[in-house]
Amino acid sequence: MLLGAGCWLLGGLFAYGQTCSIISNHTNVACFGESTGTINITVTGGSEPYAFVWTGPGSFASTSQNLSGLSAGTYNVNVTGNGGSCTGTATIVIDQPAQPLTILNQPLDQTDCYGNTVEFNVTTANSSGNATYRWQSRPPGGSFSDIAGETSSALTVHDIGVNGLNIDGTEYRVIVSDDCGSVTSDPALLNINSVTGMTGRVNLTICDGGGTSYEVSTDGQVTGYQWSFNDGTGWHPISDGAAYSGTTTQQLTISNATSAETGGYRVSVTFVTLNQPPDYSTCVITTFTRNRNLTVLPPVLPPVVTADQTFCNAGTPYPLTAASASGGSGPPYSYQWQISTDNETWSDLTGERSLTYSPPLLLANTWYRLAVTDEGTLRCGTVYSYPVTITVNPLPVTSPIYHY
Repeated sequence: MLLGAGCWLLGGLFAYGQTCSIISNHTNVACFGESTGTINITVTGGSEPYAFVWTGPGSFASTSQNLSGLSAGTYNVNVTGNGGSCTGTATIVIDQPAQPLTILNQPLDQTDCYGNTVEFNVTTANSSGNATYRWQSRPPGGSFSDIAGETSSALTVHDIGVNGLNIDGTEYRVIVSDDCGSVTSDPALLNINSVTGMTGRVNLTICDGGGTSYEVSTDGQVTGYQWSFNDGTGWHPISDGAAYSGTTTQQLTISNATSAETGGYRVSVTFVTLNQPPDYSTCVITTFTRNRNLTVLPPVLPPVVTADQTFCNAGTPYPLTAASASGGSGPPYSYQWQISTDNETWSDLTGERSLTYSPPLLLANTWYRLAVTDEGTLRCGTVYSYPVTITVNPLPVTSPIYHY
């Protein structure tokens, strides 16, 4: 007979309610922040049905025997048997991973020279295990897409910029996944140092004493330039001097050129790389595919005219002759005989444009020279022969002889 207050009359004796025996079985939250925990309990002692009163984190409350969809926290249950036949309490703690999967070290921007190799790396923390990696790339103006076969924490990109692949401005990111979900890294930028152009004709011919310049254009942070010259025996670095200036700058200037400057020209450009700061380094690009070839023509050679002549007063000189010109961009060449009475001021002899000139009767010292003009493609100027001097000696003065 139940007497109340949890007491029973048994065989004429009073008995208080027993303690319910509670056995629990639970599963923790699988992933941080989720509500996937469960609690199942088995009760013995007293008599059924049992009543359950649960409390938990926040305002959690339930009267069910078994619970599911639980978040992390401490859960308390009070169990009462039928009519108070037993009572019991239990406390169950539902745990969860300490933190969600996170990117600990983001991939860094990479800067290197065209054709080189770069590497992007990522490290993660708090993975629940079985982490996988999926790298993606996005060209400038495009969208991200998966890179086939790249499933590790490091992405190696070879031959950057070559054949229009992995070009300057491409972005890379990685999606890391585990049993609890995924996280996407920040995008990392690929910067490619490159030589973008070179001024000046690929093949250029100039006159002796002429000049030209070559200027290289680049994309990237440049720390130095070095121009080189190939005279047919191999490439050699050049320095500023009589013919060259700017040999360690963006623009090489060639002036007062001679045949010694005939050959090939190229430049090596040194760039800064920003692969793993603060350990910055450099890389070098040489303009193999942008070489320039310069041909300096030999000078137009002054013609050699016949030797000086000396005559007595009113003598007629022998004809003056000269050999054909050479050098420069000719033939053709044009010729012009010139005359001077003081070897300083010269004037053209009208119509005298051949290699031979016959001076007239002369009464005073006279000088002649031949001007040769390059009439070829480049018109490399005019040169003059060494003057020919025609010396006219006066007749001797005689006195009459008197006989006494």
